[in-house]
Order: sequence, then structure tokens, then C-alpha cells
Amino acid sequence: MTPTNVLILCVDQQTTKVLGCYGNDIIKTPNIDRLANQGVRFDNAYTPSPLCVPARATMATGRHVHELNTWDGCHPYTGHPMSWGHHLVEAGHSAVSIGKLHYRNEADETGFSKQIMPMHVPEAGGDLISLLRSPLPSGRNKSKLFETLGPGGSAKTDYDTLVTQKACAWLQDQAPQENKPWCLFVSQVSPHPPLNAPVKFFELYEYADIEMPKILDAPLHPWIRQLRNTLNDADFMDDEATLLALRNYYGLCSFADYNIGLILKTLEDADLMDTTRIIFVSDHGDNLGARTLWNKCNMYQEAAQIPMIVTGPGIPKGRVSTTGCSLLDIAPTVLDGVGIDPASGDFNSLSRSLFSLANKPDDLERIVFAEYHGMGSPSASYMIRRGHYKFIYYVGYSPELFDLDSDPEELKDLGMNPNYRDIIEEYEAILYNICDPESEDRRAKDKQQMSLEVAGGRETVEKLGWLQGTPVPGEKADFWR
Repeated sequence: MTPTNVLILCVDQQTTKVLGCYGNDIIKTPNIDRLANQGVRFDNAYTPSPLCVPARATMATGRHVHELNTWDGCHPYTGHPMSWGHHLVEAGHSAVSIGKLHYRNEADETGFSKQIMPMHVPEAGGDLISLLRSPLPSGRNKSKLFETLGPGGSAKTDYDTLVTQKACAWLQDQAPQENKPWCLFVSQVSPHPPLNAPVKFFELYEYADIEMPKILDAPLHPWIRQLRNTLNDADFMDDEATLLALRNYYGLCSFADYNIGLILKTLEDADLMDTTRIIFVSDHGDNLGARTLWNKCNMYQEAAQIPMIVTGPGIPKGRVSTTGCSLLDIAPTVLDGVGIDPASGDFNSLSRSLFSLANKPDDLERIVFAEYHGMGSPSASYMIRRGHYKFIYYVGYSPELFDLDSDPEELKDLGMNPNYRDIIEEYEAILYNICDPESEDRRAKDKQQMSLEVAGGRETVEKLGWLQGTPVPGEKADFWR
């Protein structure tokens, strides 16, 4: 593949269920849809962990969370092992980030030749209450997320506007000066909460357009019930608030798409479109009230499935691929794009270049793995996606199994159905070939307990309260009890 520039357009907490190119008839995302029409859309893409900090560490390094020890929102990437940025810079390429990274801090050598307006975990150490797992903390008494609902924008939409402006300026001024293929990583916060869409994007939608989230007839899985009762966002939501939240989320998706459109227009005006491959991706999805769950933190499609699109020179146009893939594939993709052999990257053996996968026949049997050890989880959870089955393993609890061909909404759990025992054993064997789930659960909890002691112990952290989202640069962290 001929080396080109690589532009990564990353959004935050974007579910595939609210994108036009993934089948939503209400949402207005023309620029992202255009990328899909001009390139390859991966329909079976997943986050390696449904939480910002660990997901972004895997994206940087092409390695699993348990290989990195980036267990949760309090253990971010610090620059080890090497990221795709390190490899680019060593080979004389520019690797520039603009916007949210969610690593430890700007001082760490994380591989970028330059960080512009980086957003990292707060100095307090992240969402420290997520370290409380044995036992879990009690549910919140209030949440800023739902007490500040409504249109009008926020510090984070202002930040995204500035990130977009900086990205356009870099493409206009800096990119033409580069003498080798470069990689520019542009990362918006939207549509991540707070759910305060700028007014003109909020007004693109009517309440009548918005469907209420699905609620299961069956009881929640016991592991999920504990997650839900700890991250008890739904307790603050009646039907009116739910519709208001969803309308703002839709507006934020269109706002993020608008910003992407400005960046693409700048790329085109700078005559860089024919020499640049583009990756569009999100770090994870959002439950959006499905099963009375909000935010992320679980392996259901709303939270774990992510949009992933590649386009540019050498990429087929208008293709939909069912090959399984994940953020683990980003690192070898970047190396491949600029002309570095991905095999030199020492990435996990499961990772592959998306540019290569985009040109190969669909591989329904490719294994996709994810894990979660973060806030609200009583134990580790793991996902294996292969073929039309998704297997979810909970340490200490019964597993779940879904046939996504016949049950795309994951309404019928086959995990305890004796007719599927062979499938469950097969997928358990795949999981144990990747890691020992019980051992990694213990390692994560041991590390979290050590970090809890450093933070002052359980009483101190409970008194501090819940982090109300990572602040943008220049703002202080906000904790609510």
C-alpha cells in the first residue's frame, strides 16, 4: 500500500445506533455518512474496554487492558509500552494530537511530537470512587449529568469548537511543511456528556422524533443489576428527562459531525484529500437508557460496539465489512498508513491494519476481545465476539450468550440454555487462551486497592464523591457526593 498521511477523527461515547450510515433514519450526520459512502464501514467493531481511559490506552498501543494495567479511569496510559506515535516519531514522521487524549498528563512521553490542547485525567487522579469495588459504593444521591440537562452548549462544546479550529489551522499551515507522511489525531469530547447541545443542533430534532429506550421484560443479569444500582443514573430520570437527554445527545452527534465536516473541508481545500487516509472512530458507545442503563461500562451493543470507518487512497468505496475489529487495530493501521511495517510495532497478535482488512474478504471468524474492570463493576467482565455469537463472561456470575443474527437487540440470553453448552465451552476456551479471567480480576482489584490506600482510603474517597466528568484544560475537577 502506498504510504500516505493519516487523519484520525475520534469522537467520544458515540453509539452506532445514532449514526445515519449505521441505519438511524432520524439523526443528521451527513459528513460521517459521506466518509462511509467513500470508504469502508466496519459493522462489527468494538471497544477493547467500554470506558474512556482504558479504551484510549489500547488505541495508542495495540495491546489489551490487562497487558497495560490500565484497569479503569484512575490508571491511565503513561507512555509504556510504546505507542504508534513513538514508532512514527522514531522513523522521522510527525505524530500530532489535538484534543482529548485521556492519558496521565502532558509531561509523559506518550509518543506525540506535539500535543495541542490536550485533555488528560484530572490531577486528583481520575474518578477515584471507581476504586471502590469490594464492596461497591452506594448509588449517588444526585448527578450533575442530569441536573444540568438542556440545550445551550457547555465548556466541552466550546472546547470541541477550539479543537476543530486548531485542527483546521494545522492542516492549512503545518501539514504542507511536512516532508514525510504525517498522522494527525483529532479528538472531540462530543457526544459525551454533559448533555447540553448547542441550540441550533438541539433544534434539528423534535421530541416526537425520539423513541424511548428499550426496557427488557426479563430481570437484569445480577452483575448488570449491581452495575446499574451503583451507577444509578436512571434513578434521576422520568420520561420527560429521558427525552430531553436523548434530544441533546442527538444534537451533540450532529454538532460533532458538523465539526468533522469543517475539518474535511479544510483537508480538501489544502489539496490533501488525495494523499491522506482517514479513520473515523469512537472510544466506546453509550447505553442511552436501554435496560435503564446510561453511559457505558458494559458489553451490550449500545456501549461496546463502536463506529469505525476508513477511507482514502487504496480503500474500496462504499463497502460494508462484517470482519470483527477493535481499537486494538488502530496502532498497526497508522504504521501501515505512513509506510512502516506494522509487524515492527510489537502490538498484540490479535491486532491488524484496518487498511489491510478493508481490502480483504469478510472474516466472520475473526476474534474480538474486550474486558472491563472499572467503576460500578463487582467483578471483571469479558466479551468474545466471533461469528454471529457474542459471549459475555462475568467473574463469579453466570455468563451471557447472544445470537446477534437472530437477536440483534440482545433480548434473549442463551447463556443458561443447555442447547448452547458446546458454544459456551468453545467461547470460554477462546477467552482462557487470551487471559485467565479470574487472575486478571484479582490483579486489577489488588492494584485498585493499592491506589485507594495512596488516595487516603475508602472513607476519604467516599467523602470526595463522584467525578462529574473529566474537566477541559483550565477547569478544575468537580466532585459530587
